[in-house]
Amino acid sequence: KVELTIPRKYTEPLHFDLTTGKIPHNYIEGVGEWTIFNCYCATQKESIVMKNICNQYNAKYFASETKIL
Repeated sequence: KVELTIPRKYTEPLHFDLTTGKIPHNYIEGVGEWTIFNCYCATQKESIVMKNICNQYNAKYFASETKIL
């Protein structure tokens, strides 16, 4: 899972890029002047696409990995 925060003005372009890149996601609009996106990367390839998209928008983000115990 990657959670990122961007200025609201980039919500639609980022949503478009994530959809085009086939990255499963959802988002919460209107957290002050920010939008929070939650993205779910099942593969390393998706994670690389996600990182490149984050860098395009200078997004603040963090990633967490789930492992089966």
